[in-house]
Amino acid sequence: ESFHRNQCCSALGHHQWNTLSAPTQLGDDVFGAAEKLFRATWKRGELVRLLGVGVSGLSAGVQFGLFDEGVRDEKLQLARTLDQLKEQYGTDVVKRASLTRKKKS
Repeated sequence: ESFHRNQCCSALGHHQWNTLSAPTQLGDDVFGAAEKLFRATWKRGELVRLLGVGVSGLSAGVQFGLFDEGVRDEKLQLARTLDQLKEQYGTDVVKRASLTRKKKS
C-alpha cells in the first residue's frame, strides 16, 4: 500500500496522517497504514501518551480492478466472517496475535 504522508506539530503534540492511494473497506488495510506510519515516525524509547486512528472520505461502495478480485474477495469474506463472529460472541472473540500479551507463568 502506498500513501501520502503529512505531519504537523502543535502545543497539543505531534500529529501525523496519511491518505491511502486507493480506497478500501478492509480494516487490515487501515491497520497496516497506521502501523507503517507509526513505525516510520516513532523513535525507540520515546514514550507515547496517546495514539489515535481515524478514517474519513467514506462512501457506499468501491469497484475494484479486474486483477484485484481473487485476493480482495478472500480478504472481504474473511472480514465479513470476523464481523459476524464479533457480533455474535463479542469484540474480544478474535484478536491479532501481535496484540496479545504473554501470560506470566
